[in-house]
Formats: sequence, C-alpha cells, structure tokens
Amino acid sequence: MRVIDSHTHVWLAHAQKDRRALLECLDDVPLRRLYTSGLHGHDPDADTVTQINDAVLELMRADERIRGQVYLNPRHAAGVLDELERCLDRGFVMVKLWQATRAIDPLNDPVYARCTERSVPVLLHAFTPYAGCATGQSTPEDVAAVAARYPELVIQMAHMGGDFIRGVETVAPHTNVCVDPSGSYGERGMINYAVERLGAERVLFGSDMPGSDFYHNLGKILSADLTENQRELILWKNAERMLP
Repeated sequence: MRVIDSHTHVWLAHAQKDRRALLECLDDVPLRRLYTSGLHGHDPDADTVTQINDAVLELMRADERIRGQVYLNPRHAAGVLDELERCLDRGFVMVKLWQATRAIDPLNDPVYARCTERSVPVLLHAFTPYAGCATGQSTPEDVAAVAARYPELVIQMAHMGGDFIRGVETVAPHTNVCVDPSGSYGERGMINYAVERLGAERVLFGSDMPGSDFYHNLGKILSADLTENQRELILWKNAERMLP
C-alpha cells in the first residue's frame, strides 16, 4: 500500500520526540512522502517562528521523503516574506497558516500573493467555531473567500473545516481547494460525502500526527466505500499530482 501523509506537525516544545515519532512512522508504514509544519502557540513572535521552521528543517535533513511546510505568522508584516523566502531557499515546498490570523485577514494577502507567484500551495487550518475556540480560527467560509480571490492558489483546507458537511459544501465551487480529513474525529460517512461532492481528486490523506494517531486516520480511508482507484487517489496519487 502506498501512502503520502499531507498533514503532520513538529511541536517546538517537544520537537525531538515528534521528529522521532514521524521518522518511525515513515519507515513502519512505510510512507512515500510526509509533509510537516512546525507549531508553537497561536501567536508566536518572530524569533520563535524561525525556531519552529528550523525544527522542521532538521527533520527534512534526516530523510529525503520529508517535505517542509513553512509556518508563518502574518502579524509580523515586516519580516513574514523574508521568512518565507528563507525557508523556500532551504527546500520547504508549502506554507502553513494556523491561528495567528484568520484566513481572510488582510495581513495574509502578501503571503497568498507570493505563494501564487511561486506556485507554492498553502495549508489553511479551518474548523467550524465552537465555544471557547481561538479567535484566529478560520471557518470554511473564510477558506472559500480566499479561494475566490486567489483562484490560481492551491489551497488545502485542513480537517474538512471541522463540520465536514459545512466544510465540503462551502468549498465545493472552488476547484483550487482540496480537503484533508486529518484530526482526532472520525465521523461515519465523511469520506464518502467528500468524494461524492468534490470528487476523489480533491481529497488528500492527512493524519495530523503525532498529536493524532496515524492508523486512526488511515482507517477513515480504508473503511470508506471507495473504489480502489478512489482510495489510491486519496492515499497518494492526489498528493503526488498536486503537492511539490
């Protein structure tokens, strides 16, 4: 079985442990490729952002199958594009935006514009709001608005937007958006719903490791009512086609 995991993390607070867990899974599955971004708090300062990305760079240097996703905090307007270019020059291939800003925040526009110019996909965290959620939580509607403004930008909406029906329906008209079902939840029918509404070609496998269990997330794909070709598209063929 071939698998490419499009959504994993190295948390700065326990980077060494996370890198070890990802490398072990890389060999145990085995994975053809693994995309990872660093995280540390919702609004890290500029120095911490550099440390976050350097923690991922160390993982990239450990195995050529690792693909780095640049974590950026768009609130650092003066240096955000410098950090993007620094990381792209070191082999990173995507951008990750989390909860420092909502996806529709104008502070993000220089990042989207540069990524469009350089054909760099963007992974956008999105989750349907719930009581007590972070203020920077992006909604599926936010992702759809960005997709409409930047139709040439390849966007990966994480977690199917939290509420998979709302998430899928909201981004369905925007063919530059694909979704991943990564995370701790595993609702019945979520994969088949996404395939029916978006097509298997717009669904990427992601696990959200190491915070979420790889095999729990793999089970979502293996247990869905899919053809073998649809399953292969989700598990690896789409990532191989769409992601650097």
